[in-house]
This record gives sequence, structure tokens and C-alpha cells, in this order.
Amino acid sequence: HPPPPLMDPRQQLGAFCFPAMLAALDPNDAAFLRWLVDNGHSVGFDGAMAVLIRCPWHQQIIARASNAPARFDLQTGRLRCAHPGCARRANRDFAIRTGFAPDDDASDRDAQAQALAEC
Repeated sequence: HPPPPLMDPRQQLGAFCFPAMLAALDPNDAAFLRWLVDNGHSVGFDGAMAVLIRCPWHQQIIARASNAPARFDLQTGRLRCAHPGCARRANRDFAIRTGFAPDDDASDRDAQAQALAEC
């Protein structure tokens, strides 16, 4: 199945509701959600206080439900995906995978590899 079409929740909710939802979140969570929406990762709004986000690992998932979106809960600020391989992923994992946050572990690994190469 093809992935669901991208949809901006601002179109579904109107210009007033989305800023109000962001204002209710922790500032870091609000910045992350705004970035996800602004950069085309959202697939809509589910009506149950969650913005649906395309799972950034959807192309690697073989399960039948691989196109199922992740849910950014507007009450808790948590991003959760129903894919079994995503069950233990935290917001930080999603932030790194989508490009919102740098992968500090990768830069640490690169620095360690560079240091070993210089020995």
C-alpha cells in the first residue's frame, strides 16, 4: 500500500486551533511538533487530540501496517508509533530520524573513529 498522503493539520483545524494546541504543549515539544508539520511529516489530525505523523521508519518496516502513522499526543507531547519495531522509540529517536535534532551518538562515534585512525 502507498503511504497516506501528507496533510497539514492546520488545514484540518483552521489557523486558530493549531497555535492554541502548540501553546498548551511544553515549549520543546511544541517546537518539535511545529517543525514536523512545517517540514511535511504530518499526515493529519485524528480528532482525539493527536497529530498523525508519518513514521520515519515506514520504508524499513515489512509489516502489513507499515503505513500506519505515529501519533503525537497533544496532551502529553509524546510521539508514539504502533509498529512493533518502534515501540521503544522515544521523541528523541523520532527527532534524530526526521532531522530535527542532531545524532550526538553518531558524532561521538565519528570522533572516536577519527581518534583511533590518528593513533
